[in-house]
Amino acid sequence: MDIQDKTIFITGGTGGIGGALVTELERLGARKIYATYLRSEDKLQDTDRICYLPLDVTNEEQIMMTAERCADVDIVINNAGVEMATSFTQERSTRAAELEMKVNFHGSHYMAYHFLPYLKQKQEAMLINVLSIGSFVLVNKLGTYCASKAAVHFLTKGLRLDCSNTGVTVMGVYPGYVDTEMTRKLDVSKVTPESISKAICLGIKQGKEVVFPDPMAEELKKNMQWDNAIFENLMG
Repeated sequence: MDIQDKTIFITGGTGGIGGALVTELERLGARKIYATYLRSEDKLQDTDRICYLPLDVTNEEQIMMTAERCADVDIVINNAGVEMATSFTQERSTRAAELEMKVNFHGSHYMAYHFLPYLKQKQEAMLINVLSIGSFVLVNKLGTYCASKAAVHFLTKGLRLDCSNTGVTVMGVYPGYVDTEMTRKLDVSKVTPESISKAICLGIKQGKEVVFPDPMAEELKKNMQWDNAIFENLMG
């Protein structure tokens, strides 16, 4: 899909990956970009092509109203997410898991449910879920987060099936560690949000359904391909 002159909606549009996406999509000629934020941001100012909107992705009614307002979208990017950095038995892990599921899984489901009727009216459209390699590999210290992203992975597969006879391409993006506020306390090798945004935009141009946007993700993909049948079933 050509990004130029398209209208794009991004949740979490002021964070690391979200902010980088806004910049890259504008550079590539997007006609309009809706970028959402959760908390009041005094410095956010709309431009000719960027419209900032408040949105709580755990609020289904608010999402429904926002979808009606932004029914002109060609591409929806579910980027908003939280990571509480807890294992399954760590203190407060049950509350962490509940929040991560509300934001990461239910938020993505609400967005897809309410925006897809408008996307399906387009001759060509895309729904993009920003996931994680944690969608199918457990990092125990991030256990509850991985569980929520695994749920979104299966949501993505199901949405792809539901959209198989439409003009909507459903893309899943599976990055490794990205240098954002979410991973600030993790002492690991990280890639930049800008590199992830460029990989996502390339995936849009190529109409891909699956994007591994960084070296860690690509290495994981290679390691998983030792059994192609298992890998294809996992990613299909």
